[in-house]
Amino acid sequence: MTTPDGAIDPGVAVNVEGLGVTIDGATLVESIDLTAAPKQVTAIVGPNGSGKSTLLRTVYRACKPSAGAAYIDGRDVWKSSTKQMARIRAVVTQHQGDTADFTVAEVVAMGRAPHKSYLQRDSDSDRDIVFAAMRRVGVDGFAERPFTALSGGERQRVLLARALAQQAPVILLDEPTNHLDIHAQLALLHLLRELDTTIVLAIHDLGLALAYADHVIVLQDGRVAAAGEPVATITADLLLRVFGVCARVIDNPLTGRPHVVMGLPPETSTATARETSTATARDDDPSTPP
Repeated sequence: MTTPDGAIDPGVAVNVEGLGVTIDGATLVESIDLTAAPKQVTAIVGPNGSGKSTLLRTVYRACKPSAGAAYIDGRDVWKSSTKQMARIRAVVTQHQGDTADFTVAEVVAMGRAPHKSYLQRDSDSDRDIVFAAMRRVGVDGFAERPFTALSGGERQRVLLARALAQQAPVILLDEPTNHLDIHAQLALLHLLRELDTTIVLAIHDLGLALAYADHVIVLQDGRVAAAGEPVATITADLLLRVFGVCARVIDNPLTGRPHVVMGLPPETSTATARETSTATARDDDPSTPP
């Protein structure tokens, strides 16, 4: 990719410095530092409640930080205008917003709004960009269908198409594989890796993070527990310490990419089996004391 003057575009980085979020006296994230390198896939992982979505929401201006700052392309996201930010970052969230009564094509066309003035009509170029984005994620076949008539997975793909139509150098995604079947999950992550774009995503699937991310940030209780190259970071020790599971990282025999296999620690498995056995005995024998 080149800039208008013909120079090579180095891409756009996302930086977070000393970020903290406190809401109603509860600290959700604290002292977060991270860098998402240009044109790489950075995955934010962690147990439920670790602060993944909160962190990402501060970067796309949905949750104001109480400390620190977030920067995209060196610009403080909370000191820039909404339109400035919309031109350099696109967002795919778990919530669709106000999309009632819109067709798929109309939802994707919303991605062109940052590049136009108020009430300016779509040009032929805009329409070409919109339909190219729909084709790329495989939703062009139902361009005229109501967005609300789609399945959860189909809606997620439409929202990704809207982000592609926005043509921003950074895409932020919050749990983008939710509601997707296995094939669609793999196809989406494969597509993200092919984009000449800086990608930051919060994701709960460690296997997908291992296989597709260039860099991983592991959160625990609102703080960074580890960060780095996925295979060097998502280790058996970290998975036991942060997630409470026994695990091994192996090469996937089908793809050659790293893959994680997990199970409960032996003492946890034994305790769970004992609790299940006791509960079953109570159900079978009403005279069994609680």
